[in-house]
Amino acid sequence: MRAPSAVLHRRDEAVDLLRHLLVGELGPVDRVADALLATAPESPDVRRRGRAMLNVGEEDFLLVYLGYLYPQKRVETLLKAFALVSERRVQAKLAIVGGVLEGYEDYAARLRDLPAELGIDHNVRWAGPFAWDSTDGSTMLRAADAFAMPINAGVALNNSSIGASASHGLPLVATGD
Repeated sequence: MRAPSAVLHRRDEAVDLLRHLLVGELGPVDRVADALLATAPESPDVRRRGRAMLNVGEEDFLLVYLGYLYPQKRVETLLKAFALVSERRVQAKLAIVGGVLEGYEDYAARLRDLPAELGIDHNVRWAGPFAWDSTDGSTMLRAADAFAMPINAGVALNNSSIGASASHGLPLVATGD
């Protein structure tokens, strides 16, 4: 197998790279999702249902963050970057899916105020937490066009959010130090 490209331009390249990286340690990628969260089937109906849950139209480009909210996740960085994207792509929407890590309620409150300060509140969706044994998280991932992970520790394959996005075949936009 050739070494995967460092720059991924297509969804299938991202899936191939993550499959290559994950298969050795975790087993087939399609089984990884089952270990991370209850998985919704991939279908147009599930995608439409996820977009309805997030109040996002079919014509919109949907970027999703899925995970707990606490400072090391740098969701404020994602919101600021998304503000720049929104200036050029009015059809872009950002969904923040997940709950607040205990003890960081003040941080989460400041995060919720930030989209209005940045003028993007109309393009940001706050889905909140979901039950670990429901398919809601998976359904919202099925609605997405790409996944964002602005964590300050960089991307690690033991991160369950990244594993979930990979198992759903989503291109990953990530940062690292």
